[in-house]
Amino acid sequence: MSATNWIRLTLMLALVLVMTMAASVRADEAAPTWSQLSGDQQRVLQRFAENWDALPAERRQRMSTGANRWLNMTPEQHEQARGRLGRWQQFSPEQRRRARQQFNRYRGMSPDEQARVRNNFRRFRQMPPERREQMRQRWENMTPEQREQAQQRMQQRRHKPPGFKPPGAGQQGAGQPRGSGRDPE
Repeated sequence: MSATNWIRLTLMLALVLVMTMAASVRADEAAPTWSQLSGDQQRVLQRFAENWDALPAERRQRMSTGANRWLNMTPEQHEQARGRLGRWQQFSPEQRRRARQQFNRYRGMSPDEQARVRNNFRRFRQMPPERREQMRQRWENMTPEQREQAQQRMQQRRHKPPGFKPPGAGQQGAGQPRGSGRDPE
């Protein structure tokens, strides 16, 4: 390696190190110390009091934000949150990894895509439990290739131009999924 390349590499590494340290300092400044938390936040986060200031800045920031959310919840919302935490604690490490992956994928979606996902989830939750279980079983019985094909078909349906009607849409029985077993009315 030439002396010039060596100097460039050294300078780049030094720059990366300085930028990393600067970002860390900014994060530490934004994250509250225990004494900076309100009395209500300290009450909610009491179990972390002893080690609070040793926690990473990003975690302290997230936890103080979570404490604020908790303080603004209704008792019913507290119960729902406790239920979600209980279910999370029951997850295996693999289930947690998948849940985090799905959450990150959701956060990367556009607002329109997020709205569509929420709407589909709401529709799924409104189905009778037996129908939801049938759909879960059908999905679980698919091979990875079949799942990929199903996702591609769903993706294509989402990207149809406005006013698009598939062939036969105006005919009696149109709109029924193929093989749904329902007779057109």
